[in-house]
Amino acid sequence: MSSKTNEKFTQRLKELRVAKGITQQEIATLFNVTRPCICYWETGKRVPDYQTLIALGDFYDVSVDYLLGCSDTKKPILNDDGDQTKPGNCLDISLLDEEGKKQILDYYEYLLGRQQNSKIS
Repeated sequence: MSSKTNEKFTQRLKELRVAKGITQQEIATLFNVTRPCICYWETGKRVPDYQTLIALGDFYDVSVDYLLGCSDTKKPILNDDGDQTKPGNCLDISLLDEEGKKQILDYYEYLLGRQQNSKIS
């Protein structure tokens, strides 16, 4: 991992844990590792293996790209087939300010509700 990626990873890993209000020991227990191991991950002295990295992303409900600092989008919004590799299947709202992000998500929920209402009628 490059030092910039490693910095982002350690920062985000700790931020996500703190935001969830859980301790290093609780995470260690969930992932069947020691508390010092979590501390090493959060300080950049060690990195988790690939399977654990994926599990951390799932646990925190973020993409691995976000964890590693490759993207500022926590979780991409995907279209019907869920394939992020196809152009147009992922909407990256990371460049928007918080108000813009909220408006996009509100409008998305509105459209879903309208679509469900039209199916009922």
